[in-house]
Order: sequence, then structure tokens, then C-alpha cells
Amino acid sequence: MQVYMGSCETSAQACRHKSSGNGCENCEVRPISVCSALSIHELAEMEALSQHLRLDKGQALFGQDEAAGAVYNVIEGSLRLSRLLPDGRRQVMGFVFPGDFLGLAPQERHSVSAEALAPVRACRFERRHFNELVGTKPHLLM
Repeated sequence: MQVYMGSCETSAQACRHKSSGNGCENCEVRPISVCSALSIHELAEMEALSQHLRLDKGQALFGQDEAAGAVYNVIEGSLRLSRLLPDGRRQVMGFVFPGDFLGLAPQERHSVSAEALAPVRACRFERRHFNELVGTKPHLLM
């Protein structure tokens, strides 16, 4: 998994490159995502919390039983949600597409794995910071 900030790479900083055209205000999935509930000012607050991710086909966004410490908004591409059964078979639980948010369930660990079916771009938000944002803007999840 690669983490990007607008047009430059990073591993731990938020995306703040509004001039790059990659900001939340210009996001192509905003109209179909939970972000659409936010004003331009509120979007700036959300953008300050985000990290941009890029996955290649076959890379995992997260694995089954991993700690669920972040939420994700898929911007481009698709992911397969699956889980391994006790007998070693993989059960496909669903698919994720642009505009979908992942990780909103209040569980401590992921019950499924999320694997890129094609190149994926997503925004990542630390769960604690995202929950604080929702606490001050409950209309975000309505």
C-alpha cells in the first residue's frame, strides 16, 4: 500500500494540497459519498484528517482479524470483501465501489479482508479522528 498526499508521496501526513485539484472539494465521488453532507468549510476539516492511498491489483487494504483503526472512502477502483473459513475456503462477502465507506462498524477488528480487484485510490482516516469529526458533525452519517 502506498500513501500519497495530493501529488507527493508520504507515509503519515494528511492531504492538504488544495491547489493540486485532488482535495475533498474537487473529489469526483463526493456527490455519491457520505462527504456530500458536508459544507465546503466542513470538507476542509475532513481533508485535514485524510491520507490518500493507492493500491495495486491484489493488494490488501486490510486483512481479516487485523485491528480496525481506520475508515476508508474509496475514490477509484473496486475491492472484494472476503473471509477465510475454518476449512481454508474463501467466502466472498461483497464488493466495494467508488463512493463507499469502509470501516464504519464499531468493531475492534476487521471481520473480513478487503483486496483490490484493480488499482484503487482511497482516502484513509484514523478512526479516532473520524469519530471525533462525526461527534461534532453528526449529519455526516445521516
